[in-house]
Amino acid sequence: MRYFFLVMLGVSLLVFSQASGQSILKFTEYDDDDRVVADSLRQIAAFDINSRVEITIDKDALRKVLFAQLDVTPLSAEIINRISVLQNIAVDGLAALAPLQDSLLSWSRTPDSLRDSKTLQPVFRRIGDPALRLINLATPGSRLRETFNSQLANIPREAGTAGTYRILFDGALQEAMALKAALDSIARNHGVFVQLGAWVDTRKTTAPIHLPGFDEYPEGEAFVVERWNINLSQEQKETLRSIEHLANNFNGNSFKGALRNIQLTTPEMIREIIDTFNQCADSIRGRLDNLDNELTQQQAIAKGDVKDLKSQITGYVDFLKGLKNKYQTGSLTTSSTAFLIQTNDDLSQIKNRTEELIERAKNLRTDFASRFETGSSAIRLAVNDLGNTIVHCSELLETGIKDLINKAKALFTELTGFKKLNEAALELSEEVFKFDIDGLPDKTEFTLTKTGRRQSGDKILVRIAAGDSTRQRQVLEHRRFRLFQLLPHIKTVVGLIFADLPESETVDSKFQLSASYSILLKKGSRKSMGYNRTFNPGIGLNVAALDFDHDDVPEIGLGLVGSVFRDYLQGGFGYNVYRDKAYWFFGLRIPLSLSAITFNREAGSVP
Repeated sequence: MRYFFLVMLGVSLLVFSQASGQSILKFTEYDDDDRVVADSLRQIAAFDINSRVEITIDKDALRKVLFAQLDVTPLSAEIINRISVLQNIAVDGLAALAPLQDSLLSWSRTPDSLRDSKTLQPVFRRIGDPALRLINLATPGSRLRETFNSQLANIPREAGTAGTYRILFDGALQEAMALKAALDSIARNHGVFVQLGAWVDTRKTTAPIHLPGFDEYPEGEAFVVERWNINLSQEQKETLRSIEHLANNFNGNSFKGALRNIQLTTPEMIREIIDTFNQCADSIRGRLDNLDNELTQQQAIAKGDVKDLKSQITGYVDFLKGLKNKYQTGSLTTSSTAFLIQTNDDLSQIKNRTEELIERAKNLRTDFASRFETGSSAIRLAVNDLGNTIVHCSELLETGIKDLINKAKALFTELTGFKKLNEAALELSEEVFKFDIDGLPDKTEFTLTKTGRRQSGDKILVRIAAGDSTRQRQVLEHRRFRLFQLLPHIKTVVGLIFADLPESETVDSKFQLSASYSILLKKGSRKSMGYNRTFNPGIGLNVAALDFDHDDVPEIGLGLVGSVFRDYLQGGFGYNVYRDKAYWFFGLRIPLSLSAITFNREAGSVP
């Protein structure tokens, strides 16, 4: 019996050192190449985008973390430590049984004259150490001591030495299981529940993933990311058309002219916004003039409100005119950084002042609609006309600002490959089951091909949480994994290449800018996010639409291309099939979102 007390002491030392780095959730990935990848020591940082993932719950680690956070009983830490020590001792002892049996059998077959008891000392020392620790932990009167006494008293003669040791270690496992059941009962009586949930976070949305046995969510859309895809998407084809405009500008107006066109893109966007806002301001001001003409001197308060709003609009229009003049005359700074910061500050001012003006106009519209509800028909008509104009303009301006922001975000997301997610806001909804610890399934799995449309850089989030009847649910462990095409695969990207023109061509420029696409062979890394996120090299075939002699007749160019930095930088050697000439080139991948910002802007109509 005295060994049970020592079990508790030994456990507290052993388990505490192990559990500090213990993980509740363990992941195993099964990819399309039938490779099994276990998440040992949290070394997996990414999954292949089409893999199947198995989640296993370590209930021993779960109990330790759960009871430490919820603190439902002051004895929980002691009990958990005791369980761990008993299990460790039993594992060590059972592992030493087979060598002991083999050594005893070999010794029994050795002639008496050749037997040497010293040959048995290593195996007895190995099994004796955990056995002694276990015996010293069973204190008189304890359940473990009574279990040992009962089992040893009825041990069959044929059990032998190894059988006697096995009884001790099996008893340790039985005691550990009994302690787990007692701990789970305490948790159940306190209303403790456990939940497991998972989400897929793409660039467009964040959606829950169905985990069989853990929730009632439906399966997501079945979608397989093509591994050997050489086809251009419709979006890529549209981008190629946009690239053609840029290439023609470059080849027709020289490199300096093309850069000038690119440099003017951002100021041009700002000028277009200013023009739209100016039209809205003039339209509202005209409606205010109509209303002012209908108001009599007796309605002095209303006339004052109209005058104030007109004054605010005038100041707003002057502000817009100043910005427009600034961008029409060109940048006042030679610093690119200062220029970009200046454009950002100007956009922020436009947004803030527009929101203030629209809010003021909306409030006045609401006030006038109530104040002149029973007034003359002319005033009510003017008020109604003003209100409709304010509503239409506010919707137009808000849509314009949001559209610009969304396009800028889309470009940033494509350039970086990631979007920011407020992971703290993720919630385990009512569709997620609540389990007692003893009723919690040991494992589940999900297939990424049933989680909807995904692309490289998206995330998988898995969370296990617990709560009880009196306290808010707490997250016990949160894991995140990036999705990439990690297995060998083919990726097609569109972009620009600068082809080195042969000296025999009668053209002014050293390089010709051409639209192209590259078919690249690539492979990702499960452990290095820097490799997938930044370097991400590839090698393959480049197909370009060349025109070395500028006769507007496309000439096909085929080349060997290498790419780095997520294909934004490319280079290689090519061959102009039509002209029978070789060339070298370097190129740039064009983000698909860039063409939407540069070439597809449409203005709204103002009443």
